[in-house]
Amino acid sequence: MKYLPIIICALALCLGEAYAAEQTDADKKVPAVWAKNCAPCHGGNGKGTTTIGRKMKAADLTSEKIQKKYKDKQEEVIKLISEGLIKDKKIIMKPLKDKLEEEDMKELAKYLEELGKKKDEK
Repeated sequence: MKYLPIIICALALCLGEAYAAEQTDADKKVPAVWAKNCAPCHGGNGKGTTTIGRKMKAADLTSEKIQKKYKDKQEEVIKLISEGLIKDKKIIMKPLKDKLEEEDMKELAKYLEELGKKKDEK
């Protein structure tokens, strides 16, 4: 019985290592890609409340409206990330096709859905 706490700690460490190993490279890379390319306007939380985001009227990506609009439409989101957004001949969002790999855009599209889920959890 005196070894039980040691066994429990060892088991917890092993489980933690197993969970960390399950994370894919994409899981680790997406936050960095988001921070560099999306967060300046949309913010770390996706709400668009940064100084630049407010000036450019960046969408709140966590809003119910945006989440519904793009739910199960990852190809549309990827196209938007790739080609950017232009309204009334004004660039609203710069295209990222020359900056990001296709896989990064796919992961960002998935991340958009996660932003909506995080909002629901709060």
